[in-house]
Amino acid sequence: MDSNIIILLFLVLLIAFIIYFFMIFNRLQSLRNGAEATLSQIRVAMKKRLDTIEQLVESIKSYASFESRTMERITQIRSGLDRAGPSDLQRIEAESRDAGLDLCRCRELS
Repeated sequence: MDSNIIILLFLVLLIAFIIYFFMIFNRLQSLRNGAEATLSQIRVAMKKRLDTIEQLVESIKSYASFESRTMERITQIRSGLDRAGPSDLQRIEAESRDAGLDLCRCRELS
């Protein structure tokens, strides 16, 4: 009878240990899956951020090019004022209006 109780107690402890092992294993698997999901979300957010930065860089390059062209036009207009005759003043006025309209369009896009 003593040996049956010891065997029964050993089996109960073995079953309890196996159940505990599977509970811990399942918990670790759940935590690992959660960590992988979180890392995946972080990767997606970083990819979106990188795409946004690339778009901003392209936008800044485009604006810098626009600004450079506008400044060159304004400089050409100003340098032409010194030696401009009455007929050239009308052309210069039209060019300055075009440059002003470009600046206004740029301000509206901002």
